[in-house]
Amino acid sequence: MFKKLTVLALLSTFIPSLFAGNVILAPGARANNYGGAFTAIADDGTAIYWNPAGLANQDENSEFNFSSYYIKSEATSSSAPIKIFDTPISAFKEKTLKTEAYLPFVSYSAPLEDCVIAFGAYAIGGGGGKWEDNGGITGYDYGRIEGEYGIMVFNISTAKKLSDKLAVGAGFDLLYMKANSIEQQKWTLGTSSVELKREHNSSGYSIGANIGAIYDINDDLNLGLTFRSGSKIKLEGDAELGVTLRSDSKIKLEAETDYDQDYQLPMSVSLGSAYRVTEKLTTSLQIDWHDYSAMKKDSNYRTELPMVFENENSAYYKRWNDIYVFAIGCEFMATDALSIFGGYKYEPSPYNKDMINIAETIQYAYDIYSVGAEYKMESGLSFGINILIVDSQTLADNQGTIYNYDSIVYRTTINYKF
Repeated sequence: MFKKLTVLALLSTFIPSLFAGNVILAPGARANNYGGAFTAIADDGTAIYWNPAGLANQDENSEFNFSSYYIKSEATSSSAPIKIFDTPISAFKEKTLKTEAYLPFVSYSAPLEDCVIAFGAYAIGGGGGKWEDNGGITGYDYGRIEGEYGIMVFNISTAKKLSDKLAVGAGFDLLYMKANSIEQQKWTLGTSSVELKREHNSSGYSIGANIGAIYDINDDLNLGLTFRSGSKIKLEGDAELGVTLRSDSKIKLEAETDYDQDYQLPMSVSLGSAYRVTEKLTTSLQIDWHDYSAMKKDSNYRTELPMVFENENSAYYKRWNDIYVFAIGCEFMATDALSIFGGYKYEPSPYNKDMINIAETIQYAYDIYSVGAEYKMESGLSFGINILIVDSQTLADNQGTIYNYDSIVYRTTINYKF
């Protein structure tokens, strides 16, 4: 029984990253067509995320932008994925964790006297995932980890040109997060069976801000800079445990407690440049710094229960490192209406690999390749499509288990200037 409870307790520590992939997912087909090197360009409605200073270059037009992206991922391991103190639990043989998400973005911006003001709502993370196993070893019947989470941002931004060369902008964010998870196990003990099921449900709000600037060195070269404050979201909710014993009769035990948990989004700084090589070809470069070392997990249960509802502090999660992300992209205007894009991003892992596990999708480093196209109509309407192929770097733990986490992301954008 102690061993079963320990498995359940350990599984719960994976939930924060189980369905997240990378912590932040950036919006916009056009921006991601540049490989994410968009800070020095930011010339559509997604500027409220990438660099609010880009709003100042709207040329007295109002603008509506709608984007969406769909993500489908699979994490795989070469042997049993669930571990206790680095020892595989052979009863579980499923080697795949499946995740998927559909995330929206919408914004509206318009000139107001000598400024531009914008409003938007978008997701920077979310989705659902599931790991499930039917045992296969005598005595072990079933294991499951399943959940979903979402982070929505409600934004108001403004921008202004201070001169012909310099534009500045700022945005204020209200963030809402919701997270749910279920861990479940069933096993047989002789003629009896035991089922453990634990659920967490929580939600919370926070605020954040970003500021940015774009400086035109000349007609062909410009620089962009963005600072994002990061946010600490206080999640509050309830946790439930159910234990069902079946033999000659059925006995069900239940425990419930309120709890809270801090979820940290990292502070970041982005510096980029864009250069128009010819009238048809534009290239961009960018480097981002992310303060992942601030990532912590602080969980506080009103009623503790050993191995099930236990308070945690940041010591457990002191395995995050600051990272630098590099991106490059280009746009080629095949015609006056049609542009073709290509981009690349390298995103190292912010996570120390001392506790590699299939559920820790944040642990990987990624090579991200992007391709896409954009079609502009004379009416001011434009359509964009983007495909990201995310190739994770293979990981190996101390027991020789190999882990991979590859994804494909589809983005579409409709932008209308009027």
